[in-house]
Amino acid sequence: MKCANVQYDGTAMTTKKLSESRSHSFKAFSEKIAALIFEEGILFRPYASPSLPYFHMLSDNEQEDVIRDLETFHRICINVKNAGGTLKNTRLMTEIALKEFGYSVKSEDLDLIEPYHLTEIYNLSQLQIFRSFRFFELSSYTLEDLYCRKWYHLYERREEDHVATAEKVTEFLKSPASMKLNFKEHSIREKETLERLHVYSQLHWFIPTYHQDTLSGILVIETARAAL
Repeated sequence: MKCANVQYDGTAMTTKKLSESRSHSFKAFSEKIAALIFEEGILFRPYASPSLPYFHMLSDNEQEDVIRDLETFHRICINVKNAGGTLKNTRLMTEIALKEFGYSVKSEDLDLIEPYHLTEIYNLSQLQIFRSFRFFELSSYTLEDLYCRKWYHLYERREEDHVATAEKVTEFLKSPASMKLNFKEHSIREKETLERLHVYSQLHWFIPTYHQDTLSGILVIETARAAL
């Protein structure tokens, strides 16, 4: 009996294994983060489908970046817990996040953060690299949505609000210094969830962050509330 000639494609098998490994890592970290959020009383889904459709739409390099960002956020959460804190402690979580990224801000700027605030950190590419716990209280998306999809695919807001914010960011970056903002509340609505949550957000401060005395990003201090 003759055996059929079977050509083994080692490259294809290796690629498949790497893809499966990245999927496993994404699920592992997102599930751990969701569990930590649940400990604070919020049910937040790591993903909607085990097939991870949005994660697999990303390039290999983008998938690696997402996994790195999830791992970093998980480490921030664990460090908050190890410090005896709660994820709801906005200032503590923000301080630990800054330390994790190797960023620093003036101590008096940290004093601006109140318990009810929502904080976000953006790098100089204006990509969000951190969001405080308050964000998860006001979202019905999954971690896969938040980490694998563009903001404009997830949310909608008035064009004039977007333009006003972009102009203020440009002004801030030209001369980085703590900037008190005078924005009114603006409306943000989820585009692709059953709940279509509607949130009102108000930006209060842009704070420059530094890495070894070089500007590294923006710490945003804001308030947000669900629409009644």
